[in-house]
Amino acid sequence: MFQIDLIAARPRTHRLIGEDIELILSLERPLRLVKADPAQIAQVLINLCVNARDAMPRGGKLTITNCNAVFDGGGEGGAPGPSPDRLVA
Repeated sequence: MFQIDLIAARPRTHRLIGEDIELILSLERPLRLVKADPAQIAQVLINLCVNARDAMPRGGKLTITNCNAVFDGGGEGGAPGPSPDRLVA
């Protein structure tokens, strides 16, 4: 279990997206701990930034937001869904 630290990743992320794209971090603190591979989370963020950069060749804004969330477990139209849980989104 670890806490995702997007602020620590900011310098590396900024280098990936370049000068023409403004990086905006909207971060909730404190976040719940997550059970995930930190390297995979980092790779997801890298892929997100690269895809955003490629989609904005003339520049723009990339906003990354996180939050603690509660999933109620309800499926659409009364269909059974996954179990309720507390998540980091």
